[in-house]
Amino acid sequence: MRGIDVSNHQGNIDWKAVQRSGIRFAYIKASEGADFKDQSFSRNWTQCGGARLVRGAYHFYTFGTSGKLQAANFIDSVPIYPAALPPAIDLEFSGYNDKQRPSPKESQRELAVFWDAIFAHYRKTPVVYTTADFQKKYLAQMPRERL
Repeated sequence: MRGIDVSNHQGNIDWKAVQRSGIRFAYIKASEGADFKDQSFSRNWTQCGGARLVRGAYHFYTFGTSGKLQAANFIDSVPIYPAALPPAIDLEFSGYNDKQRPSPKESQRELAVFWDAIFAHYRKTPVVYTTADFQKKYLAQMPRERL
């Protein structure tokens, strides 16, 4: 099954064309860090559903920012929708995270706070969306129930 991830960087998306291309699901960026909300999330969420694609929301997790505040930002951005895919956490060395590099222990502690708040709110185990280098440095020691 093929899917895509999108954010405001893709501009205005023709969701019917996406559906005709064989894509069956989309993860849509909702938030980043403690206070950034993707300006295209609401439109993409509605139009993706209108095109009868399965949809889910993702959060770009930022280092050096409280997991609790990041979870509150995501929860404020994303409605509870029973048919939605599990929330996704985008973990990678890009953007803000390219220069910020906390210790793995500190990162794991805040990520666990974020994870627990998201799970408690949506009652779905989050999906981790990451790269091999990020996984090796920051996630290799995370308990399996968190990944």
